[in-house]
Amino acid sequence: MTSEHEPAERLIGLSISNSPDLARLGYGAEHLHETMLNVARALLRLPAQMPERARVVSLAYGGDLRPGGFTRALFELARAEAQESWTGRLYSFMAWPHYLSLDKAEEAQLINTCRFVRVTPADAGIEGVDAMLPPQRLQDIPPEYLAARCLSEMRRLMTVGGAAIVSDV
Repeated sequence: MTSEHEPAERLIGLSISNSPDLARLGYGAEHLHETMLNVARALLRLPAQMPERARVVSLAYGGDLRPGGFTRALFELARAEAQESWTGRLYSFMAWPHYLSLDKAEEAQLINTCRFVRVTPADAGIEGVDAMLPPQRLQDIPPEYLAARCLSEMRRLMTVGGAAIVSDV
């Protein structure tokens, strides 16, 4: 039984990125992917190893949807672990414009394992920008600047505010 002061859900944030030093150190991108998946898998299976089985472990990750990227690999892991009785969720924080590439079919397939937290221009303090407008259609703000502001806000939310956002679900 969990205490009344202890959250039922543990939210663990993952952060990973490619390093220019990988090759010099004798590693490749595949080593980074494998390590990330092994750590994520161990975290997702953690509740089964804990004496208190009422706890739920969920993962938060901020990224984009590029082919072969970390986000898609986490989606596949979440699907597989959900079939193995994982009760947590993957919280995928996505900043503008990266969430624009998430299609509705993929989002529907992940509905039981992943919650998408879209970080919009308004979230980044920039009003008057349509959150669904692709970068090439912006007229008053350089898209690189807007993307950087949204990514910074996504990182801030994951660092200090992610748990509050997730608890509102």
